[in-house]
Amino acid sequence: MKRYVLGISGCSGSGKSEILKKLSDKINSNLVSIISQDNYYKKRDSQLIDLNGFHNFDLPESIDEKKFYDDISKLISGKNIEYFEYNYNNPKLKSNKKEIISNPIIIVEGLFVFHYKKINNLFNSRVFIDAELNLMIKRRLNRDLHERGYDKNDVEYRYKNHVIPAFKKFTKPYKNASNLIINNNKSIELSVTKLSNFLLNDFNKYKRRLS
Repeated sequence: MKRYVLGISGCSGSGKSEILKKLSDKINSNLVSIISQDNYYKKRDSQLIDLNGFHNFDLPESIDEKKFYDDISKLISGKNIEYFEYNYNNPKLKSNKKEIISNPIIIVEGLFVFHYKKINNLFNSRVFIDAELNLMIKRRLNRDLHERGYDKNDVEYRYKNHVIPAFKKFTKPYKNASNLIINNNKSIELSVTKLSNFLLNDFNKYKRRLS
């Protein structure tokens, strides 16, 4: 069967990854494959450095776009792929090898998936995850401080000087062109339900068009 491809984007801290984790628990694992932009970051020494000496991981150039595109294309063609899990560019953390099975629904998630023209052209539909700025900052702080062990000042600096400018330039312009906008400000479960309902309805319409 020809694959249905859904693109999902939104600012860092909007809740994309958490929503997709819960979605994968809710939907049959033989139906959906999820491929994340996070697993295609270039090595730390290949990242651009700003005027204050901070590596900027929030630019389209920070991602190996060609490898990302090639792997998405393989999944669409029915081939399984292998990749190394993102270790937050932390040399102390081991990067584990993982496999993604090519299922009927391919979900492509990331900050710049709509900005990359070749990748954006692969999508049948697009979903934008949005949230209030203060909430996104709070989520990012919580994640980077407690889950990744980053310094608080570094996290706040990067969000203000890297994340927000990149979001405004490379992600937000595609918001209103999306097929669905989810405001993920309160209930994560409600956001998952909205995404699940849209996905399954759109996928069924896609199958009917193919038949």
